Amino acid sequence: MYAYDTKKRPGASLSPQGTSEGAEADQNKSGYIYAPFVAPDLVEHSLGINVIRHTKGKQLYPVIVEDQSLAEMEKLRSEKEKELKDTIDRLSDALQLMEEELKGMPGWRSEDLRNQFNPKIYDKTIQGITDFSRDLSVLQRVCFIGHSNGQLLKSLSPQTTKLYIIGHGGPGVDILAADQDMQRGMVTAEQIAKALSVGGLDPHYRDIRVRACYSADAQHPENFSMAELEKSAKPFGGILGFGKNKKKPFAQSLKEELVKNGFPDISVSGYHGAGVTYSKEDWHARRLRNKGDVQASSVRRKF
Repeated sequence: MYAYDTKKRPGASLSPQGTSEGAEADQNKSGYIYAPFVAPDLVEHSLGINVIRHTKGKQLYPVIVEDQSLAEMEKLRSEKEKELKDTIDRLSDALQLMEEELKGMPGWRSEDLRNQFNPKIYDKTIQGITDFSRDLSVLQRVCFIGHSNGQLLKSLSPQTTKLYIIGHGGPGVDILAADQDMQRGMVTAEQIAKALSVGGLDPHYRDIRVRACYSADAQHPENFSMAELEKSAKPFGGILGFGKNKKKPFAQSLKEELVKNGFPDISVSGYHGAGVTYSKEDWHARRLRNKGDVQASSVRRKF
């Protein structure tokens, strides 16, 4: 995709995923998901990431949470599992009801259920059962793990692992939240940086990626063109265009806070546009209103 010389533009570049060398190095890294707080949407985000990995036959990413929050996260997982099971049962019951209603028709054959009822509705129901069953299987296998009093984060190799941070975000907003309205579970870039430092992450850790919506944007991009993304990533505002109130992409704010907290080698990536929790494709997607979806790796920006 797009590759930039970071020496010419310090601080940020679109990830060079189009090069075989960069893609291969990325594929060789093992990954972890970091949940800065506990919320139902973060269970959803973890599931969405891992469904894509399951589809591609890859190992699922574990989800790291605070030790004291592990029980609550497991409770939310159980609630999501029940929701999926109930949905599967409801769709299965609907199919059975279709069959019962059609059994009395002349010339009824069970193999003709699809055509005798409504092919579109039938196919949609079957696909729903298949998709929700897959999601349930993946969610049951996702490993939620605590920090183990700092030992887990400390054990992550700076060279061979990558850490995905999940939550809701917005362009130029210095918080991650638990809900799309950005009203609950809010943590700042500074708080996350301190939590990772106190949590034992190696000071020479290198690869953190923020999956939140607009994590590479200081303002809302109108499209996914190179020029527009350069514009959307550029900090703006403050007094006469500078100052501490200047709006920045969240990933840039997190990079700066991590450097302050003793991570000199850190690279923080953000993604342009809104995230898609459950992609229709077999790749992670990013979206802009009425502009369609693009592959997330093509609009990942490093800070």
